[in-house]
Amino acid sequence: MKHDVIRYVRQIFLWSWLITMPISLVGGYIVYRAADRTYTYSVRFAGQAEELQFDRIARYEVNQLANFARVKSFEAFRKEVSNLRSLYIVIPEANLAQLESHMPQSGFEYVAGRIIRDGKLSKVKVKYRGDTFYRWAWDKKSIRIKTSKKSLFDGIRSINLLAPRTPEQVNNYLSYRLAKMMGVLAPKTELVRLVINGEDRGVHILVEQIKELTLRNAALMPGDIYRGELIGKDRFGPGAPTDSLFRSAAVWDKVAINNHYPEPSKAPLEHLIKLVQQSHLPSAQKQLSQIMDMKAWGRFAAFESLTQTTHTDEIHNWRIYFDPWRSRFVPIVWDPMGWHNTLRGQPIRSEFIQNSLMKALYSNGDFIRARSGALHTFFDNNTDKEFLKLVSKTIRIMVKEVSSDPYLNPPQPDTVNRWLRLLERKIGYVFGEKDDIFLENDPRLNLVIASTRLDAHNLDLLVRGKHPVKQLRLNLSEAASAPIRAVVRYNLPTGEEEIDFPVVATNAGKHLLIRGGFLPDLTVRPEVNHRSTLQSDPGFYRIELKGLPPRTRILSAEVDRGHGWIPTESVESITPAVFSQLYAPVALDTVSEPIVWSGEVTLEGHHILDRPLVIEPGTSVNLGPEATLVLKNRLIAEGTEEMPIRFRPAIGEQRPWGAVVLSGRGADGSVLSHCEMTGGSGLKGDLFEYSAMLSIHDVKDVVISDCLFRDNHVVDDMVHTVYTDIRFDRVHFKNALSDALDLDISKAIISDSCFENNGNDAVDLMTTEARITDSHFENNGDKGVSVGENSQLYAVNNTFEGNFIGLQSKDRSTAVLLNQTFKNNSTALHAYKKNWRYGDGGAILLAKSTVSGDVSATAQKNSAIQIFDSYLQTPAKGKRIDTLAVEHQNPITALKRDLLPDPSQINPRLVDALKNIPWELLQQANYAQRGDGTDG
Repeated sequence: MKHDVIRYVRQIFLWSWLITMPISLVGGYIVYRAADRTYTYSVRFAGQAEELQFDRIARYEVNQLANFARVKSFEAFRKEVSNLRSLYIVIPEANLAQLESHMPQSGFEYVAGRIIRDGKLSKVKVKYRGDTFYRWAWDKKSIRIKTSKKSLFDGIRSINLLAPRTPEQVNNYLSYRLAKMMGVLAPKTELVRLVINGEDRGVHILVEQIKELTLRNAALMPGDIYRGELIGKDRFGPGAPTDSLFRSAAVWDKVAINNHYPEPSKAPLEHLIKLVQQSHLPSAQKQLSQIMDMKAWGRFAAFESLTQTTHTDEIHNWRIYFDPWRSRFVPIVWDPMGWHNTLRGQPIRSEFIQNSLMKALYSNGDFIRARSGALHTFFDNNTDKEFLKLVSKTIRIMVKEVSSDPYLNPPQPDTVNRWLRLLERKIGYVFGEKDDIFLENDPRLNLVIASTRLDAHNLDLLVRGKHPVKQLRLNLSEAASAPIRAVVRYNLPTGEEEIDFPVVATNAGKHLLIRGGFLPDLTVRPEVNHRSTLQSDPGFYRIELKGLPPRTRILSAEVDRGHGWIPTESVESITPAVFSQLYAPVALDTVSEPIVWSGEVTLEGHHILDRPLVIEPGTSVNLGPEATLVLKNRLIAEGTEEMPIRFRPAIGEQRPWGAVVLSGRGADGSVLSHCEMTGGSGLKGDLFEYSAMLSIHDVKDVVISDCLFRDNHVVDDMVHTVYTDIRFDRVHFKNALSDALDLDISKAIISDSCFENNGNDAVDLMTTEARITDSHFENNGDKGVSVGENSQLYAVNNTFEGNFIGLQSKDRSTAVLLNQTFKNNSTALHAYKKNWRYGDGGAILLAKSTVSGDVSATAQKNSAIQIFDSYLQTPAKGKRIDTLAVEHQNPITALKRDLLPDPSQINPRLVDALKNIPWELLQQANYAQRGDGTDG
C-alpha cells in the first residue's frame, strides 16, 4: 500500500509540469507585461500616477488576459453581430512597430495607413491621440486618423477614435449628442467598432477634430477657432502663465484661421481677455454683451448645468470661434466628460462657474437671461425626454457590445455594465431636478408688490431666485387709451439707474404688459482655483407708470417667469435694496424714435447708429474718404423714381468712402428702394470686416428694389450679404470692381434684375439658397452666376450673354435651370470641384433652354451636367454630360410636354434638388418653350 502511494506521488510529480508550466508561463507573461508597461508609462513618463503603479497594472493585465480569452473562446459561437458601424483600418506592421517603438513619444508621429470604404482602400495617416496616459497606456488606444483631401470621411478629414477612459464608457458621446440637440456648436460623434489589420479592437467613440470643416458643416463662415490648453503636451514651460488661460492670448493657439488677417493675429482674443480681466467694470460688461453671442453662451452654460460638467476650466478644453461677420464669439463643446462627478457622489448643482470667463458672464444680466431661456426651451420642447430615449437606446446597444469587446477597459464586463446602468439612472435623476434646481418652479420665489403704493401709479417689485421675471402684467380698474410708459428705477453702488420701458396694452386696454426680464440681485462669489458660486439676493425695482388717467388704479399684478402667469403677493412695504455687481438687471427692450435724414447729409469717419434710420426721398448721403455707416437698427430708405436717394462720394475726386452696413437682427425688415450707391469700398478692423460697399450681416427680411449699384473700389464685392434673408427686385448692378453680388450662407430671391460689365462674378453663392428669375447677365468678367460651396440655385427665365462662363456649379452645389437663354458666353455651363472640403463637385440640370456659342457645357471630375429638351448650337461632349431630347435645329419650340425628365432618367445628384423645386417657380416655367422667351 505504501509503495502504491509513493508510486502515485512520483507520477503526479513527474506530470505536474502540465499544470505548473502553463501557470508559470502565464504568470511570467503577466509579470513581464506589467513590468514593461510600468517602466514605459510610469518610470519613464508619468511618474507617480496611481493608476500606473505596478500592482494596479498587474491587476489590469490579469483581467485583460481573462477578458480577451473569454471573448476569443466564444467568438466562434457568437451569433449576434455588432450594431455599430465598423471602421476598417490597415496599417503596415512596420508602421505599427514605429508607433510602438518608444512610447509614448513615438505614438505622436503620423504613419501611413489605409481605410477601407465601399470596398476601396483610401490613404490615411494614423497616430495615437491624447495628452495623458489614459488615452494610450492601455491595450485599447485612442487614435487619430487624417484622410487625404480627395477622400473625406463623412465630410470631415481629421477623426479621433477615442478609447473610452471611464467605466461608464459613453458619457462623452452622450454629452456631444446632447450639445447638438440643444443647438450648441459641437463636433460630430458616433459609436463605432474599430478593426485594425483584421483584428477587432472594440468599441471606440468617433469624434471629429475641431477644424474649419466644423464651421462649414455647421453653416458658419470660416474664421478663427482659438484653442486653450495648458495641460499635458500643451503645457508651457517656466515663466509662462501656466495656471490660467485668461491672462494672456499668447498661451492660446488656433485650429482654424481667418485668412483675411495675418495668421499670428489674435486681436479678438486679446480684446476678450482684456474684458474678462476688467469684468468688474460696467463698460467692460457692456462690451461683453456686444462681442459674445449671448444666446450661444446661454445654451453652452445650460449644457454645462445639464451635464454637470466641470471639465472646461481655467487651464484646458477651450475651443472658441470668433465669427468675423457677426463680430461675436461662440463657444464650442470639447471633452466635457458629462455626469462624471455626479456618478462619483457629487451633489447636483444649478450652475458651474469653473473659470474666469464664466465668472465674468455670470455677472452679466444679458447672459443670465439667455441661459434661463435656454433651460426653459430645453424642457418646454421636451428635449429632455427625447434625450433620455437616446440614453436608453445607447445603453442597450453598449451592454451588447461590451460582452464582445476584446480590449474593454476596465476589462470586466460586469463592472462596465453596472456603470452604464448607473449612468442612465444618474442622467434621469439630474433631469428630474428640473423644477427644484434648474427652473425654480417654486411659488416661494414669486415677485412681491408693495400694496401701499398701488393707489398711485407706482409699484415696488422684489424678485427672488436665479431666473428673471420675463413679463409683468398689471390689471387696471379702467381701460387705458393713451400711450403708457413705464419708468423703471433700481439702485447700483454708483447711484440710481433709470430706464424708460414701452408698455403694451392688451384686453382692450385693461391689461398692461412690461417685458423687462427683471433679475434678482445675483453675485458671483469666488472660492478656490478660479471656481465660484452664484449667490442670489432679492432684487428691488421701483416702477412708475406715466400716462395713466388719474382715476385709473392698478387692481392686481401677475408675473411670468417662463411657466405661465403667477399672481403676486402683496405686502405693506419693501425695504429698498442695492444691486451688488450685476450688469443689466433688466433687459433694454426700448423702442427708439427713428432718426430722419433729408436733403444733404455729409458723413466723415465711422458712425454706428442704434436707432432706426429713415431717409426721405431725394436725400443725398455724401460720404468722405473711408466714411462708414453701421446701422444696428432698421433702415427705411424709400426714394422715388423722380427723387432717388443717393449714397455717393462727398467730393468729386476723393478716395473711396467705406461702407454702408446693416448689422444684426435689430436691422430686420430694412428696405431700400429707388436708391443709388456709387464710389464706396469696404472697411476692415480688428473685430469686424465689411467687404463690400453695401454689407449686410445677420439680417432677415431685407427688401431692395429699383436700386442701382455701380463703380465700387478697392475691395472685391459691391454688395455682400452673410447670414441674411433678402430679396432683390428690379436692381441694376454695374461696373463692380470684382463680384457684383456676393451671397454667403444666405437665402435670396432675385427677380427682374440686371448685372452688366462686372469685373468678376455677377452673383457669387456660398452655402446659399437662391432663386433667380427674369434677370439678365451680360459681359461679366468671369461667371454670370457662380453656385459654390454647397449652394442650391433654382432659376427660371434668365439670359446669360457675353460672360466668360454663363453659369458654374461647384463643390457639392446644385443648379436647376428652366427656360434659360445662353448667348455667346465663352462657356455656357461649367461644373467642377474646387474646394476639397466639400468632397464632390457641382451638378446642373438645364431644361427647356437655348445655348448658343462655342462651348455649351463642360463637366470635370466629381461633377455632372444633365440637359433636357434644349437647343444646343454646339453639341455638348464629355462622359459627365447627359443629354435628353437635345437637338441643334429648333431654338424656340420644345419637343416634350413634360417640363422635367422622367424621374428614372434623372441624375442621382439632382434627385433631391428636383424634389424641392418651389411650386411658384414651376408656375413661371413654360414647358412648351425653349429659352426665356425674348427670342420668341
